[in-house]
Amino acid sequence: MAFNFYVMEKKFGILFLVCFLFFVSACKKGYRVEKDHVYYEYWNEGNGQKEKIVQGADPKTFESFTLDGDCSFSFGRDEKHLFIDGMKVEGIDPKSFASIGNYIFRDKKNAYYLGSFNEVYGGQDYRILGVNPSNVKLLSYSWAMAESLLIHCGDTLYLEDINDFMVIDEYWGNTKSKIIYENKIINGVDKATFKIEDASSGKDKYHRYFNGFIEEEEFIKTQFKDHVFDLTELLRGKAYQFTDIYPDYLPLNDETINTLKVAEKLKSMGFKIMDKRVKDWFRGPIIVIVALSKENCNCYVEKAFSSDYKNYDSTVFRVTERLYCDPRTN
Repeated sequence: MAFNFYVMEKKFGILFLVCFLFFVSACKKGYRVEKDHVYYEYWNEGNGQKEKIVQGADPKTFESFTLDGDCSFSFGRDEKHLFIDGMKVEGIDPKSFASIGNYIFRDKKNAYYLGSFNEVYGGQDYRILGVNPSNVKLLSYSWAMAESLLIHCGDTLYLEDINDFMVIDEYWGNTKSKIIYENKIINGVDKATFKIEDASSGKDKYHRYFNGFIEEEEFIKTQFKDHVFDLTELLRGKAYQFTDIYPDYLPLNDETINTLKVAEKLKSMGFKIMDKRVKDWFRGPIIVIVALSKENCNCYVEKAFSSDYKNYDSTVFRVTERLYCDPRTN
């Protein structure tokens, strides 16, 4: 008897369709109100189809709803609370909650970034601080703006020249005078020669950069007590790290954050502090960045708090100060 490939192909096609429909029906995700409880059904890769009681939900006023946008959240609300993927989210008005786009949402008071929302960290504050939700303007994915604030994935950066901002990709952008990585201006960069290497790295003719900062290996290690502060060398792209200022571990408090010895040295040379920012730091909790200026010479002092995983006391950190300036090509 001849083998009928057409019949076999048709049977396999029907079998595949049945399996696919079974899989889709088994992987239900959403809310169900039953008697005195609201249930959330979801698929767990390790345990299969599961359901749980939605804690804090009022079954009498609860409803599930959808929003336009590119997210895959399961939204629900009752008279007083918003629920996302079966979790109550505090502080967001459920009645005025709406999608702006790019994982940015709003209610009548605030804008929120929910791109990092998950069940483990559901209780964190998702507000985009300082932003009027009615002023949020979407750019391409991960970028938005609101008046003079640039928004990247919920973090903000004040830009006086925000109207010049152009998106390069998901991580990088620029203005006429600045290179921007996520929510950080890259200080000391030579914009004319800067090139992006990948999602987190770039370089110019003076330095290599990682996560928005000059890479550790680019700094010349020196002693603060013996250092000669030569502005000519700094303006040629030199960057220094002072290894002797903090020989011991330091805690994180107002005094350690606000005391920068290199900045004080520059002030004694006639520099004035123009700006001070505290930023997230991929090597530890924070990095303090102080911008100083004198006669069109712009310099930056960084005080970096770095975690030392060999030290069992997680309340103290290795601390160093670093110095560099905007280079001059002439």
